[in-house]
Amino acid sequence: MSGIIALFVAHPDDEIFSAGTLAKHVKLGFKVYIVWMTNGEYGHFSIKPEELKEIRRKEAVEAARVIGAEPIFLGYRDAHLEYSMETILKAIEVIRKIRPSIVITHAPDEYHRDHRNTSRIIRDAVFMAGLPTLEVEGEPHVVERLYFYGKGLVTDIYVDITDYIDYKIRAMEAHRSQLEWLRGTKLHGFDPLERIRVEAAHYGYIAGTKYAEPFTPAKPRVENLL
Repeated sequence: MSGIIALFVAHPDDEIFSAGTLAKHVKLGFKVYIVWMTNGEYGHFSIKPEELKEIRRKEAVEAARVIGAEPIFLGYRDAHLEYSMETILKAIEVIRKIRPSIVITHAPDEYHRDHRNTSRIIRDAVFMAGLPTLEVEGEPHVVERLYFYGKGLVTDIYVDITDYIDYKIRAMEAHRSQLEWLRGTKLHGFDPLERIRVEAAHYGYIAGTKYAEPFTPAKPRVENLL
């Protein structure tokens, strides 16, 4: 089993929500890339943006190492990511260069504007990357499957990550600045590592396994019942 998977996310640590799935597919023989759209430089209560940008890049590289993925940074400004032809064309360049068969990104209606714009950018880039006469660097490439993850979706695909929950936790532990930020602000009301495990257990319960991650295909798939 082999192929190429590209995860496009807005900020360093957003990859955690599919980290178990990515680690599992690395073990299955897939080449996995994580593409961060922004630097995440505003994600702390005291560290200055320029300093935090470098910290978060190092943390992201470490998280990617835990997962077994290749890191790619597009370097846009945190909280300022725009849905524009410039960002779409940049994403197309990446898709044409790494040529993934599967792309994963944020759900279209997530709470953060960077997440929502990433979702829109990548959905358009996936389609446009295959246009033969589009004047973008690289040969045209057709992505076979696009998946969303995140809140507000009717999920019908669950990936069993029972054997990979520790990869998911360890990848989040690499984001030390974000653990400090989340614990210091009490943004979600409880420990972020506990939240990750509880959410994975919740999805696992729905799917009939111990731990799982949910995904929604961008368009319906034609399959037989058996």
